[in-house]
Amino acid sequence: MLAGPQSSCTSSAAAAPIDLRTVEVKVGKVAGRAGESAQVTMTYTGGPPATGTVLWSLLATNPAGSTVQLGYKTLDGQKAGYFYFLFAEGTQHNMDGFADTDTPGEIGMILPQAGLDALGPVWWWSAAVNVDGLDIDFCPDPA
Repeated sequence: MLAGPQSSCTSSAAAAPIDLRTVEVKVGKVAGRAGESAQVTMTYTGGPPATGTVLWSLLATNPAGSTVQLGYKTLDGQKAGYFYFLFAEGTQHNMDGFADTDTPGEIGMILPQAGLDALGPVWWWSAAVNVDGLDIDFCPDPA
């Protein structure tokens, strides 16, 4: 999915125990943050399992091949990590706080200016939900 001021996708494939429904990415100013950020909202049905790991992930790549991953991970139902990973550096940057999970069936994450700087003005994205090391659902759906 080509990123812009606002881009989104819908996942039509059913998955269990978590069924990713939509992903929306908005790039611009976010209150309380310096520079521009990418605000990512994932909606889903079902629920994360009570045991094991769940990773909510956005993967972004530019035409030169630079890749950034934004992720929120839980372990045994508890918040375990919130990060962005710059593949060119091989470095995971852990962020303060956690993804926004206050709205049932929704995960909200923020990719900060540093992640956008690594991508530049043109980039594509895709999202996935991973349970216990296995990608179970994608947006957009795989071709």
